[in-house]
Amino acid sequence: MRRRNFWDGELREWGNKGTTDSERFDLGTIRPRVVVGLVEQAKARVEDPNSWYAIVRAPRDATEKTWIWGYATNEFGEPGYVGGDQRGTVTWDPMPESA
Repeated sequence: MRRRNFWDGELREWGNKGTTDSERFDLGTIRPRVVVGLVEQAKARVEDPNSWYAIVRAPRDATEKTWIWGYATNEFGEPGYVGGDQRGTVTWDPMPESA
């Protein structure tokens, strides 16, 4: 089972429930400051971001290290992305800042 949640100061269910191949995990093991930090890194890659969010899910297999994805966009649709593990170490970076 997959359940989507939305946080804007209060945790609520969002969207439809469904199925997933990802392993179940306790959301309480994810530190909010790590999620916020990765989203802030994504926002820093976009000029004047006006939309941002995170996706948290267990890795699909033992080779995948990313648990948290931070995304940001601006009014022109320019994206910023970054992914990290449960400690906030960047594990996925399709757009390195030095590029």
